[in-house]
Amino acid sequence: YTITMQNSYLFQPPALFYLIVAVIIASFFKDPLQAQFSIVDENVIELGLGLVTLFASFRMARGTTNLGERLFWFNIRLAMTLWFLTKLGIYVSALNKSFDAQLKVAAYGYFSFFMALVFAVILKNYQTRHREVIALQQYGAIFFVLGVFAYLVIIPSQTSQNEFRQLYSSFIFYIVLDVYLLLLFIFKGMQSRRTDSFRTYFWFGFSSLTFLMLDLTEVLQFAELIDPVTHSLYHTLFYIPYIGFIMAMNPKAPAIPKSGRPVPTWVPSPLLTSVAILPVIHALGHSLGW
Repeated sequence: YTITMQNSYLFQPPALFYLIVAVIIASFFKDPLQAQFSIVDENVIELGLGLVTLFASFRMARGTTNLGERLFWFNIRLAMTLWFLTKLGIYVSALNKSFDAQLKVAAYGYFSFFMALVFAVILKNYQTRHREVIALQQYGAIFFVLGVFAYLVIIPSQTSQNEFRQLYSSFIFYIVLDVYLLLLFIFKGMQSRRTDSFRTYFWFGFSSLTFLMLDLTEVLQFAELIDPVTHSLYHTLFYIPYIGFIMAMNPKAPAIPKSGRPVPTWVPSPLLTSVAILPVIHALGHSLGW
């Protein structure tokens, strides 16, 4: 019965899901709309989607007394706020036609977004008896994200005048963090003991996977390893992560107990896996002369 309930409501959408879908469908007609309203473009559509997901995050866990739950959703709200502000900054930079400003706003904004998501996942089990383990995870995550950000974003922006290398380095940062968050959500979803938690991790993991695919596609196009995608609806792919965001935030999802599945001891942690792929991607770029 528990398994049936888990699977039946995993795809049960909240009310705001339909608003997200309506905006995405409307984006199919972006060009005709832009002819009538010049302000309508990809950035404006993303701002609208970001505003909806930001509103949805404030509807979550409003009545809970569990400290871990409150910390989790506080950080999710912070992440969604930072995401919206980042998209707003990118839009303003685009209006000013400053590509350098767009790069910096995106890099620092996404870094803050990633950090908030990482803290959300780590702090969710704050009230467990394993506080030392959680503290170690926190420090490990902080040093990892900060170190990768400094190495791949801050240092190249200060030492390289090559626009492509700066962009490629930033995309490596995005890809490494996409992988880290994807694995983190998978691990936590396997270990979760409630179906509402499983649902939240599942859909945030879906968004992380989508981000990973999009970032890989973008960097391969920019490096001219694949032909540019010119389809008129290509821009709509960048709105798919918002479906994951909104599906992860359903305040009416019932909390049904479930048996958590331990991660096999031979499987490396998300942090270790992410650290391992960093030199691989970096060496690949170096061998290609990037």
